[in-house]
Amino acid sequence: MVAERIDLVTCVGNMSYNLVSGSQAKQGLASETLRQFTALLKQESNEAAIVHSVSQMALWCKFTSSPAVSDELLERLMVSQTEPQHSRFS
Repeated sequence: MVAERIDLVTCVGNMSYNLVSGSQAKQGLASETLRQFTALLKQESNEAAIVHSVSQMALWCKFTSSPAVSDELLERLMVSQTEPQHSRFS
């Protein structure tokens, strides 16, 4: 299941390499894609999927001049980072 989500996110990230006519069109597409990545990241709980999603999201950030990452998403990522890690061997 996680592997399938990672594969899908990779496909969306790779779409950033496709040519789109007009900078305004590409900027609009990037803004919508980043909005969807933000929604995905708010719900994702698997660490590998989060890290991969952020790296794929970064591919789209270069096409928009507006703030790409919302404060709410940054807060979510910071909370995930500070939560205690439980060892499966404990």
